[in-house]
Amino acid sequence: MKHARADYDRIQDTAGIIPADEPVFLIRGQDAVGAAAVRAWADLAEAAGAKPDILFVTRAHADRMEAWAIKKTPDLPAAPVSASPQALAASYRVGFMIPEGLHPNTATLVRDFAEAMAKKLRAFEVKHGWTANWMRPDWRGELAAELLRHVHKGDPIDVAAYAAFAWFHGWSVTPAEASATSGGHGASPRLAEEIAREMANEMVRARNTLNNFVRESADPGADAMASLWCMGQLLAKAHAAGLLPDNPTATPAYDPLRRIDYPEGRFGPAMLDGDDEMTSKELKLIAKSHGFDLRLKVEEWDDGLRDMVIDDTFGAALEAACPPQVDKDGYQLVGAWDSEDGDLVLAYVRPLVADAKSEGSANG
Repeated sequence: MKHARADYDRIQDTAGIIPADEPVFLIRGQDAVGAAAVRAWADLAEAAGAKPDILFVTRAHADRMEAWAIKKTPDLPAAPVSASPQALAASYRVGFMIPEGLHPNTATLVRDFAEAMAKKLRAFEVKHGWTANWMRPDWRGELAAELLRHVHKGDPIDVAAYAAFAWFHGWSVTPAEASATSGGHGASPRLAEEIAREMANEMVRARNTLNNFVRESADPGADAMASLWCMGQLLAKAHAAGLLPDNPTATPAYDPLRRIDYPEGRFGPAMLDGDDEMTSKELKLIAKSHGFDLRLKVEEWDDGLRDMVIDDTFGAALEAACPPQVDKDGYQLVGAWDSEDGDLVLAYVRPLVADAKSEGSANG
């Protein structure tokens, strides 16, 4: 039997009449609202056409429950003071009803996919310090753009997560409809940023493919066509979302260096926002597509600052480290975050120089 609370799992039907996976709900005589709940069940059963015998024994049992001398307000068992959040979460059950007749393999797919999505969402909560910010009512355009971005990244769990968020709000994920709630020309600044970044990424991919074609005299084939097709799709979505005015020479305002702040004091420029698993090479290509040379510096925290990161916040440790806002070559500090190894990553940029000689020295 599947009980609502884990500490009741020891109570099972040894005769095997009740299936081991059937959900049951146990109400004790000490429950202050137990007798009333059982009587309410009897009333509902009577309205549903239940026979008098089951109604009689149910109401008689409710009388016995009401007569039980010891009463208390319903609660869950107190968790140990040292219990971890994972242990607390494990004390609660999350279940859902499978429609009668659904093929067992499909039911298993639904369960396994839900578990995989829950694990991934929890991992992102821990990594980014997120809670339930997907419940906020003002991010419809951003949600549609994020869903589109994750479709291109290719992970079905990420796509399903954003689809679930949209389902919760009752929102369509069509970019044109999603942006209509943002006012102005029908588009939110975040949606403009997302589409602009996707277009920049596709332009980099197309350029690299064509460069390979020129260098190796090979047929770029489907890769170049697919990238150009994707850019066309993004332009169509931008137009449908109201991001592109009738004048084709006009483009949406976009500040690639606009600072975006993340949990615990980390920050970065808008042009690098989104995918935190990109390599340094990919980050530099994105920056280059926006007209900037990106210089990433990885530095080790000293012992005192490392303890501060662990015990306090990244932002406090960064302020104490006091990295230069402009380096010796004129690069401006636009981002700071920690690497997978916990080291400090500082992102500096400066506009790309015109001639190859200067560019070579800038990138050295």
